[in-house]
Amino acid sequence: MPSPTPLLVVSRSKPVADVLCSTLGALDRPLRIEAAETTRDATQNGDLARFRAIVLYCGREAPDDQPGDILATGYGGTLVCLDDRPEAEHPAQVRHLPLPVSLAALESSLFAPPTAPEEATALPLAGGRFLFNAKSGVIYRANGEAGPPLTEKETALLLCLYNSASHSARRDDLLSAVWGYGNEIETHTLETYIYRLRQKFPLREGETAPLLTRAGGYALEA
Repeated sequence: MPSPTPLLVVSRSKPVADVLCSTLGALDRPLRIEAAETTRDATQNGDLARFRAIVLYCGREAPDDQPGDILATGYGGTLVCLDDRPEAEHPAQVRHLPLPVSLAALESSLFAPPTAPEEATALPLAGGRFLFNAKSGVIYRANGEAGPPLTEKETALLLCLYNSASHSARRDDLLSAVWGYGNEIETHTLETYIYRLRQKFPLREGETAPLLTRAGGYALEA
């Protein structure tokens, strides 16, 4: 008989936690399910690497519990986020499932075999001062010091700038490439994402992010 697969359920909402634990326990496979109320509890109660997968509820009732808290520990297993906020975004390496979710979708996300790993290619930024791994969605320094994971749209925005001529792009081109919007989109949308993206660089005291404002658009520092 195979050993039970260890899973962790993290949910500030007890009804959600109870439903998840009972539903997963009814699956036709041996599981060992543990539960934590918050991401802080989860990260302080031992090595997360012992879990094959983690299910995190990070919706309206748990705004302070985010996947970045788990990823910051170096957790490399499967992380599934259940979210009831339609506008929510999560780091690219997280398996995001909107609520309500079917049992089949949850089981598939948790236990689908991993895809063949691709060789991670680090894109140099600011003359090599920073590196960007588009697969993991993380900007880091040559010494391995990393910033918080980027969301899908932040990743798309950075790649769009990187792949543009001279690493520079007009505002309208960025909006069209990342959001599919035209000039009618509110001005603050792109500005907000640029601001958030700048915060994802692992900066040292006195440094500024190599993401520059240009006339009519933005550019990456050469």
